[in-house]
Amino acid sequence: MLGSRKSGKHKIADVAAKLVEHWRGFFTRFRPDEVEFELVHYREQAAEIERTLAAAKGQPPEPTTSIAMIELLERFSNQRHQEQNERLNELMDVCDQLRMKLEACELERSHLQDEHGHCTAIAQAAIERHGLGPPQGLSHPPRLHNLFNQLLGHLEPTASRVDTKVYRRKVSESEEPVDPPSLFDYDRLRRLFRKGS
Repeated sequence: MLGSRKSGKHKIADVAAKLVEHWRGFFTRFRPDEVEFELVHYREQAAEIERTLAAAKGQPPEPTTSIAMIELLERFSNQRHQEQNERLNELMDVCDQLRMKLEACELERSHLQDEHGHCTAIAQAAIERHGLGPPQGLSHPPRLHNLFNQLLGHLEPTASRVDTKVYRRKVSESEEPVDPPSLFDYDRLRRLFRKGS
C-alpha cells in the first residue's frame, strides 16, 4: 500500500483541491476582449457544476462532481484549442493579404523612385544647360520641386506663384474641400519643355 487509509484520504482531498484550483484557473485565462462573449459562453456550460461547488461550501467535490469537472475541462480545452487555431488561421490569412499588399506597394514605390530619379536628373541637366547653380537658401538638399521652381524662375521670371496665405484663407472660409496649391506649375513646365525641344 502507498500509505494508510488516513493519508489516502488526505491525498484524495489534495487532488480534489487541485482539481478545483484548475477549474477556477480555466476561467481566468480569457483575454479582456473575450470576457463579454466567450467567457460567458463557457460559464453558462459550467453553471451546474458551479452551483454544486457553491453548495459544498468549500468542501472537496464529490467523486461524481470531480469526474464531471474533469470531463468538462477536457471538452473546454478541446474547444479552446479549436477556437485558437481558427483565430490563428484568420490571422495568417490577414498577414498573407497584408504581405501581398506590402509587396505591391514596394514595387510601386520602387517604380516611383525610379521615375523621381529620372525627373531629378532631367531637371539638373536642364539647370546645368542654362548655367544655373543649385537653388540657394535651402536647409536641405534641393528637392525636385526646388529644381523645377528654379527652372521656371529662370525661363519665365513672371511665372505666378501660389500664395499660401491666400490658400489658407480659402480653406478657412470655404465649407467645401479646397485643392491644395501645387508646389510648381506643371502645365507651364510642360509648355516650357515643349518649347525647348
